[in-house]
Amino acid sequence: MCVTLYDAKLGQTRIAGWRIPGDQEHAIMYGNQPQNLVSVPNAMILHIPLAPGAVLTMANFLPTEGLRHVLADMWAAAPKWQEEGMSRSFGGRLTRGTVVTFDMGSYTWVAATNADADEIITALEQVHPDRRPHLSAGLIRFYQQTWPDDALAIGCFARADGDDTEPVCVKYPPRSYRVLRYPATDAHGHIPAWGEPVFVNHQIIAGTDEFGIGGRVTYQEEARMGDRLAGIIPRLVIGAELLRIPMIQGDFYIDFGQDFTLPAGSVDLQRANGPELDSRAKAVPMLLSSRS
Repeated sequence: MCVTLYDAKLGQTRIAGWRIPGDQEHAIMYGNQPQNLVSVPNAMILHIPLAPGAVLTMANFLPTEGLRHVLADMWAAAPKWQEEGMSRSFGGRLTRGTVVTFDMGSYTWVAATNADADEIITALEQVHPDRRPHLSAGLIRFYQQTWPDDALAIGCFARADGDDTEPVCVKYPPRSYRVLRYPATDAHGHIPAWGEPVFVNHQIIAGTDEFGIGGRVTYQEEARMGDRLAGIIPRLVIGAELLRIPMIQGDFYIDFGQDFTLPAGSVDLQRANGPELDSRAKAVPMLLSSRS
């Protein structure tokens, strides 16, 4: 799941991440079934670990409108470990930070790099009232203090049906090419509290084309993908599923420096205990091949 401004149910959360060796970039694809549980517009927030000097803009968001099965196709193909328990742009402005606001599919996105609370709140005034949420300065300060170098992708929505929407796909130059972070810090209607347990309900996918291992994906909607997405989307994947597992608040990480060439076995997905990856992280296995 992720952080939302108000109470929301984000059913069937899937997050995929992969590297793009030719560009030395990362891509993450995030999808769920958003159901706004309040009578005012809501928003989800994803924090993106950009490389120094990079700026998050509309160009980093790959068009996915009309695609409903991309993440499901990846998940169907992935060997799994399971534990139970283009749109119109409003432009942007450059002051101390950069904030751009644009429509894309089911969301209006506010992409902020090195921006302060006033800049982000001002940018939200450009969002149509039907989708415009009230974002508190306190929540923005939480992100600025916790991940001061991260860009923020704020997806504004109002829908209450809980049906599938198109996923968001962001391609970006990362601070660490070796380690990919899946934004998974979770809170709905309040500021996340470090050390608190949350129930994790995720399907995590890693693209493994560069290693030549994993399950091969057949995309039902490939003919509808734009060239930018079709050119980088993974063809081989692995996965891990966590169903209503209590875990300490934090993000997921995968270190692509692990040995992905083993003919059998697994690599580790790490769940951070807190805002950064350290020795307290919990390892979750990701199978490299399907069990016989």
